[in-house]
Amino acid sequence: MSDDPHQHLYTSPLPSAKILDSSQEHITLTPDTPGKIPGNSQYALVATFAPRNQERCLNIVWPPNREEALAGFDYPHNHNFAKALPEVLFLRKRGQGWTRISPCDTHSDGVTITLPSHAEPVEFSVGLPYFQSDFERLQKALENGPWEKTIIGNSRRGRPIPAYFRPATKPTQTKGAFALMGYAHYSEWAGLQMLDGLLQTNWKDLPAAEDFAWAIIPALNIDALYGGWREDPMYTREDPSLPGGGNLNRAWNPPCRPETEAAAIFLRKIHNHTPLLHVLDIHMGWSRMDHSGGGLTVFQDGEIPRLLAEKEKAFTDQYLREVPIEHFPWKHSRLEGMNAAAWAVREFGIIGQTLEISRFRAFDKNKNPLPVSEDYYRNLGPQNARTLINFYKSP
Repeated sequence: MSDDPHQHLYTSPLPSAKILDSSQEHITLTPDTPGKIPGNSQYALVATFAPRNQERCLNIVWPPNREEALAGFDYPHNHNFAKALPEVLFLRKRGQGWTRISPCDTHSDGVTITLPSHAEPVEFSVGLPYFQSDFERLQKALENGPWEKTIIGNSRRGRPIPAYFRPATKPTQTKGAFALMGYAHYSEWAGLQMLDGLLQTNWKDLPAAEDFAWAIIPALNIDALYGGWREDPMYTREDPSLPGGGNLNRAWNPPCRPETEAAAIFLRKIHNHTPLLHVLDIHMGWSRMDHSGGGLTVFQDGEIPRLLAEKEKAFTDQYLREVPIEHFPWKHSRLEGMNAAAWAVREFGIIGQTLEISRFRAFDKNKNPLPVSEDYYRNLGPQNARTLINFYKSP
């Protein structure tokens, strides 16, 4: 193998790291993402290292983003994510699970870790990625199972968008349907992991789940899953004339991109057959050191009819008691908003909510903070389903 230190960094499944400086013993990395990202700061870094029989010092430098948000976006005050890095450093050998690692030092703009010697390529990540290969394995695992796969349409780049539907065991006696969507934006991997966990849950572990129909769109932004930020229209802003400038969660009033149009048609078909009861659109929260970024959106006062608002409050209270995320009912939504949650309320007259999952903080059932893990994200799938069932199982 070449001794050129640059050869020790392989191309990752989603290239998002670049070398600032390197030697045989030290490598300094930073995110290979745009300096100004509409709506969100940089939150992800993925790198794959070639085998090496000596340990190395890996320095991660995280650039602050203090610029104002672009027009049409509503997160103007992203703090430097460097402070959260010690919570979200992971390493894995290919084919194995991610293991959380601790830094050996922290500094104002990042962290330093020791990369142990390894006889095989090793992947390093900030955050817990969900790659296209993971999604393909999930689809393979669901073949010939109870979930009905359908291609609801194609992305702007022509990729098919799969969705899954599971009818009630006794469709004529169903209590209604739930819809869950994930991955509208690059690097918001928790929704994919959560829905993966739900799709592979044994229904015997979810009493009364079979009384409802379930519709799941795991990866609305299929281009970002397969192409990274370079194919996420929110970053590339291929058509800034569109509402939201390419942000798929600002393209719902009306649905105006291939992905949101396909999702809208799919959900209307579900609703016409089995009335929808609730729509959850899953995202990952922003970077604020005074808050985990997790929570569940609710509509601002007076935005939706009184009875629906009362039902939304009752569900949100129960959800935040039962599901281990930050207890934060985020009074954010507007009825004429451009996101999926507002569209669901306008379209079906039901509760539509955005679920924000923290990038750097997990919680136990008593709301005590924990480090994030794959198990935490995956378990959120059946935990969310259980709360939906508990709330709607009685008339």
